[in-house]
This record gives sequence, C-alpha cells and structure tokens, in this order.
Amino acid sequence: MTLSDDPTQAINLEAALAICDGDRELFGEIAQVFLEDAADRMEQMKKAVDAQDSQAIAAMGHALKGLTGNIGADPMKEAALQMERSGKNNDLGLYQNQFETLNNEYQRARTEIQKIISSPT
Repeated sequence: MTLSDDPTQAINLEAALAICDGDRELFGEIAQVFLEDAADRMEQMKKAVDAQDSQAIAAMGHALKGLTGNIGADPMKEAALQMERSGKNNDLGLYQNQFETLNNEYQRARTEIQKIISSPT
C-alpha cells in the first residue's frame, strides 16, 4: 500500500513530492510555509466560527483548501472544502462540528509534516 492508497494518512507524500518534481528540499520549504500560514488561517477560522461569520468562514475555508493542496493534506483539504461550502450556504448549525473536524485534520497534518521534514530521507 502506498501513502496515496491509505485514507488514514494526513499527508499524501507521494502526491506532494510529485508536485515538487520529487524534490524533498522544495517540499520542506513548501511545508514550512504551510506550517506558518495554516496556523494563522486556523486562528482566523476559529474567530469566524465563534462569530458565526459566514463570509469569513467561506474565505478561510477557501484559503486553507489552497494551502493544503500543495502539501498533499487531502483529509484537511476535504474538511476545508466543507467549511467553505457551509460558509457559502450560511449553514450555521454545521460550523462547530466542521471546525472540530478541520482542526483535527490540521493537527494530524502538522504532526505528519513535522515528522517528514525532520527525517533525513
């Protein structure tokens, strides 16, 4: 089984490395940008959820969806997409549960990225 076949993986490293033409150093740089930017975006998303600000939720969902695509964080990307859709549809009842899912996927992606970039190969 490859990482891309395993839906339990937070990061599809195979797909991420394909985006980087197999360059692990480039992946490391992109991953570092993700770690910095995603933390800020997640904080903004939390504030938007607390305020029940549909427009901000949709915007943050869209931004997070874009960030995740470059590093192969497919489960987080799906969770961000759900937040974006809920924001656009003004589905107030879904925000909190979806944010919990998004936050869990963010934590998993962050942990896995840190392991990947700290390993020698």
